[in-house]
Amino acid sequence: VARPEGLAPTSALQVVHPTQWFITDTEESRGQAYVLVDRRPYVAVWVPVGAGNGPLTDISALVAKLPQAPLDFGGN
Repeated sequence: VARPEGLAPTSALQVVHPTQWFITDTEESRGQAYVLVDRRPYVAVWVPVGAGNGPLTDISALVAKLPQAPLDFGGN
């Protein structure tokens, strides 16, 4: 996926060792969309309500193998 447009230096990131995720969308009754922002390529996942932290933790372990990259806040 593309770099999330809303990613900024003040953005709250979800750190799931050893990766960093940016929440791009939340639907209270459905779940949340996350984009991996410290690896390339960017990776998007949807975590449904009630799934807990397990899926994001499992995915983080896999995507940690991707090349690490600096956070890109755009504008440069």
